[in-house]
Amino acid sequence: MTKSKEFVSSLAIKTPGIHQVVQFLSGGNQQKVVIAKWLFRNLDILLIDEPTRGVDIKAKNEIYRLLVELKNKNKGILVASPEIPELLNICDRIVIVVLGEIVSEIKRQEDGFTEANILELMHMAHPNRP
Repeated sequence: MTKSKEFVSSLAIKTPGIHQVVQFLSGGNQQKVVIAKWLFRNLDILLIDEPTRGVDIKAKNEIYRLLVELKNKNKGILVASPEIPELLNICDRIVIVVLGEIVSEIKRQEDGFTEANILELMHMAHPNRP
């Protein structure tokens, strides 16, 4: 089996075939193709900005599953996302950045690894922001 077919299978990319033009795939499948291109390189560290932006819930869950699987294989993954639930699903550590400045860091094993606590830390760092 070719690497392309392996990635189509393992990432559950919905496509009529490996020669399909990516622009004609759904948004979620396009995102998975981008991820597959990076996975093909077998990198130890991935930097991902808003990995599930604009994709449906099924594709989001597939991308979450993939990122957690990579994390469990000791790959380093840095995820930038404004979606707190997304970060809580994927990350072991969350660094809160407000106006370009690191204001706090919390780890999964700590009590404050919740959406409410993250929102509170963000608000405390920039109280005049709605």
